[in-house]
Amino acid sequence: SGKGKSPLFRWFRGSLELACLPHLLEKIPDPPKQRGITMLEEEEEVVRATALSERVTSTLSVAAWNDREHTVPTVTTKWMSPNHVIFYSRKSAWENSEELLKQQIFLDKIIRGYGARGQELRPFKPTKAQALLAGKQRFLRDGLWVVGQEESWQDERSKNLEKIQTEEQRKANLLQKAGSAVQNLETADQQMADVQGNALTSADGVCQPNKPTRCRKISPMQYFIRCNRELFRKRKVAEKKTLYG
Repeated sequence: SGKGKSPLFRWFRGSLELACLPHLLEKIPDPPKQRGITMLEEEEEVVRATALSERVTSTLSVAAWNDREHTVPTVTTKWMSPNHVIFYSRKSAWENSEELLKQQIFLDKIIRGYGARGQELRPFKPTKAQALLAGKQRFLRDGLWVVGQEESWQDERSKNLEKIQTEEQRKANLLQKAGSAVQNLETADQQMADVQGNALTSADGVCQPNKPTRCRKISPMQYFIRCNRELFRKRKVAEKKTLYG
């Protein structure tokens, strides 16, 4: 601007740019470190930012920066938020981003049914003030107002919760049945041990409780069959009568 000569330009990677651009980029402050990101993510972000703004100072850039005859453009640093609000200081932009984050968490809770950590929330009835505030914030952000949007997710969430509860109840019933079966088997084993210990039988069929013998131990299945042999025989007879009349 003024009566000075036009700014100096140089070729960089096949295109013209301001010769003093490396010095202008040095005036831009580094962004603050973000909380909650890993070292790898931070390094990747630095690499991406460096690749976009990396410029090497040269004799021409130094001359263009110090030359009073050629005008150096006035560069204004500004930040634009996702809702297209322009800020001219990093502090105000950062404060606005924190406010936008709080609004997003609130909208996710009221309109989508998700908590601050992304977990699914149980259906609940928001207050009238919460519903109106969520509608206003979404309208200012997206230009969209949907009637009853705070209740649209609750029916589907209730169905999903019912499915989950039904599945958990089914698994609990299976575990209970398995536990009962194991308990019955242990009871049968104990009864078999009592029978073998109190009624040892010799070769002539005389009961001799205190005389050790070489009686072979029977398995739980064999014991079960012996106890239910008569019932099993009657059932087979009934089946044959049904088949052959």
